[in-house]
Amino acid sequence: MIIGFYGVNVTELQNWAQAAEQQAAVVSQAGSTTQASLTHEPETPAGSPAEPRQIVLTKSKNSDHGALEWVTNKAKLTWADLTSGIHQPGHDSTLKNELSGPSQGNPGPICSPVNTKTAAEDTDQVEPDDRWHAISEKLQSNSFTRPFLAQAHADKLFLEATGGTLLSGHWPKTSRVLASGILVLGTELNIAISDSPLRLILGVGWFDDGQPQIGKPSHSVTATPPKSVGDLISFEHIADTIHGFIQIMTIKNADGTVRVIILLPGTQNFEPKNNGSPMDLNGDVVTMAGGTSTYENDVRLAMAQARADGQIPLGAQVMLVGHSGGAMVAAHLASDSNFVKTYNVTNVVSVAGPTDNDSIDPSVKFLEIDGENDIVPKLDLEGAPLPLTKHTVASGPNHLVVIVPDKPLKHLSDVIQDHIDITYASEVKAMVKDATDPVLTNFQNELQNAGFLNQPGAKASTITIKMERT
Repeated sequence: MIIGFYGVNVTELQNWAQAAEQQAAVVSQAGSTTQASLTHEPETPAGSPAEPRQIVLTKSKNSDHGALEWVTNKAKLTWADLTSGIHQPGHDSTLKNELSGPSQGNPGPICSPVNTKTAAEDTDQVEPDDRWHAISEKLQSNSFTRPFLAQAHADKLFLEATGGTLLSGHWPKTSRVLASGILVLGTELNIAISDSPLRLILGVGWFDDGQPQIGKPSHSVTATPPKSVGDLISFEHIADTIHGFIQIMTIKNADGTVRVIILLPGTQNFEPKNNGSPMDLNGDVVTMAGGTSTYENDVRLAMAQARADGQIPLGAQVMLVGHSGGAMVAAHLASDSNFVKTYNVTNVVSVAGPTDNDSIDPSVKFLEIDGENDIVPKLDLEGAPLPLTKHTVASGPNHLVVIVPDKPLKHLSDVIQDHIDITYASEVKAMVKDATDPVLTNFQNELQNAGFLNQPGAKASTITIKMERT
């Protein structure tokens, strides 16, 4: 029989099984068990000696004992692949010897040694945190282990959204419980797909948010400084049209002050599958569940790179502007006091995003703009705890809410139209012009006084950075 297992290359397994069948055909059929020894050449970095590894595939007539043995060998080889080239400190010698060194009761190595350094070379040991970070990266890149890591992350978010919240003295929030539950089911589905022929049709990576990776920042180009909150939303829309990128705008005012605006587009892919871009439904569900999405981590990486390149000078005030999924990321970042302090985040404009679950840092002025008929901002159920009890985020000195009046819904397309960022931009501009909402008008005036909007003699430039995911 051919034995399948999560993350195993099906073609490779079939080849091994066929070779075993060929060898079994020429031996006596008298016994109940047939064994075939196969050699597997591991992939190693250029210049490194590759030691053939022997895998014993047992084919049993009467039981699945062979499956267990094959799985055990596969797991040991996978661990060896993951830790190859990673220095193990001395206190890990037990694990190292078990995998690599002949010893009493151990007939010989199942793989090449994990640690090939001598005692004299042991002075430059890698710190444990760095070592396990390297192992984690290998685990993420290995098809055998990656689906299980995604599931473990989903389980962790579910536990935090339920029991963890209760232990902290708060009743669980409904939308976070639901979102984390969807992740748990989705990652289990991904494991099932990975272990079946459906992977050839559906692919893998379902509900897998992957790992952060960013592209090289573009060259700085001259831009027009914003004059209003409506302009901020319009500029975010422009960033949204450049698929898979965020924009960072640096404004140099005539008085020498510098302001920085981070423009975060919304969801651009609604398939819950890792297709390379983190601006998708996977990231939305992770954020809704209370986790840190790859999109958010990409933004952190991009801002760190922009700071190193001088686009975000030390001391410059920073504002985040996000739409939909980008608004969720902006709110999550603004809830991180360390991030707020590191980048001097003073303002956030959230457009059409379900952000009521986040506890915004009190030093950040947060403007939440929601459409009257837009269903997306309501997906967080207004932060309602279980069991769906009524709860509304109270407007306060640092969390302001503006409701944009929409036209009555006549067609299904109106639901989509009411969520589009450019629709919000035009409606917000009209509200400011007609002074129909004092909260919005006052917030815009504060941004102008802070040097973000409508500054005489101001000059602006922008860079774009691609958000990626492995």
